[in-house]
Amino acid sequence: MEWLDGLGDSAAWMDGAAARKITDFAGEADAGDAPALRDYTPVKRLALIACLVHKARMRVRDDLATMFCKRVATKIKKAKTELEEIRLAERETTEALIGNYRVVLKDIDADGPAQAALAKAAEMTAETRTALEGLDEEASAYEVVRRLGGKASPALLAFAKAGFGE
Repeated sequence: MEWLDGLGDSAAWMDGAAARKITDFAGEADAGDAPALRDYTPVKRLALIACLVHKARMRVRDDLATMFCKRVATKIKKAKTELEEIRLAERETTEALIGNYRVVLKDIDADGPAQAALAKAAEMTAETRTALEGLDEEASAYEVVRRLGGKASPALLAFAKAGFGE
């Protein structure tokens, strides 16, 4: 590329020339060897070589751009792979920290209000499941309240009373 650029600005040489003519002359110069080019007049020989240099500069620039794009694509692919590896490692670390945090909180607050509330909720759920076992889907709200021994939410009690005129 540097060598071709050192010959001069071929774009300035080809200013105003038809692209098809440049391509034809470059192909003719590329097909001929040195003895064949000697048969041309000096002006025609210079025009053929100038077109050949211009096309060579274009090809070299295209090749450089292609090489650059391939290299960038390779770097991007490698970076995406590394990023995914980092994400997985961070996810594992985060999950481990969350697990450790749960264990620490459970041990710190073993007799605290949160654990007491959790135990009470589990107990109430078990009692409710036992009381409502065997109850079909068509059962009335009154039957649910009766099985729970009147221990139901105020909304359910109001609903049961409204349904039976009590």
